[in-house]
Amino acid sequence: MNSLSNPDWYDTLNKDQPLRTRTFTKELAAGIYTKALATPARGTFFSHRRRMLGAAMIAIAACVIFLFVNKTGSNVAPASPSKAGVVVSELTPQIRDALINRSGTEANKQILLEKRVGGNLELIYSAPPKSANSSSIIIDILKWTDYGGDRSVGTGLDGWSHDFGFQGADDATVMPGVTWGGITGYGSLAIFNGNISRSEIAGIRVVDGSGKQRSAHIFPSSHDFRYWFVDMDGPVEGYKIEALDSNGAVLSTYSPRAN
Repeated sequence: MNSLSNPDWYDTLNKDQPLRTRTFTKELAAGIYTKALATPARGTFFSHRRRMLGAAMIAIAACVIFLFVNKTGSNVAPASPSKAGVVVSELTPQIRDALINRSGTEANKQILLEKRVGGNLELIYSAPPKSANSSSIIIDILKWTDYGGDRSVGTGLDGWSHDFGFQGADDATVMPGVTWGGITGYGSLAIFNGNISRSEIAGIRVVDGSGKQRSAHIFPSSHDFRYWFVDMDGPVEGYKIEALDSNGAVLSTYSPRAN
């Protein structure tokens, strides 16, 4: 007849009471199972069977608890991902104006065009405040910079600014009524710029060596000419500049390599 006394593995595990002071883990379950098997044998067949059965029951209970703990933990919201390398999705007008306008000025620049380039650049075309009495066009480039993932200090934006004015017709004219001021670069961004002085020219187009076409942004000035700009992200090779009429027909072409 079987005895009602505690099995021989009970006293060994009862000494540690592992679950009173530690979180139940997979490693702890394996340790409990090992200790249950390591208890001294009593030398009898029934004692050995009872010990093995008890160890198996503990192992099963450990697995059940481990699965329960994991399932419960899966319903907990994951920790917030690191902010390192995060690109800001929106540049508010308030932050933009604070960055591109000089402190202490009463009037802000007049925004003409604003566009995102390459994911982390904000390209802004603007005219000076009306009170400045200037006909130049200003390009501001704002670049998001990661400061170790901490965006609570400052804006995380580095800035670049350049003024474009009237270009003399003597050296800069590349086609009748069109001047070209060259290419202004910022990282991988290339900006073509020039002036248009003839009214029959309605547009400017830059075509690269692969045949890709990019139309110019054209802005008026307070004088008898207009500004044109073509911005492109990436290397520029084998390009040509075309002057177009109002129907899109090519009036003249300039290829730097051919001149």
